[in-house]
Amino acid sequence: MSKLVPLFFVALAVVAVAALALRPGTVVGISDQALATSIARSADTAAGGCHHRRSTWFCTDGDSRMYRATVGDYGCWEAVAVTENGKVASLEPVSGCVILPDVLGLGD
Repeated sequence: MSKLVPLFFVALAVVAVAALALRPGTVVGISDQALATSIARSADTAAGGCHHRRSTWFCTDGDSRMYRATVGDYGCWEAVAVTENGKVASLEPVSGCVILPDVLGLGD
């Protein structure tokens, strides 16, 4: 029994590291910059910035396009391009998930 306790903690640590690496948004939350970096990566442009109101995020990318994004479970998101007035400009959404390099700021 005493040999199982250290194995339990090792297994718990492995699960925590895997969760952080695969879906860091679930573990540490989604920051404005992490979401902006993730959207820019998916849109193949430089990162801009994001801010959120209630459950909706508003983001810009490096090409000055604006997006309205919703973030779901596990740090995954979907964004549509919007005009300055907040009206949908494109029905082709971009989507993705915040990954560890986004959280660490390595995607810029």
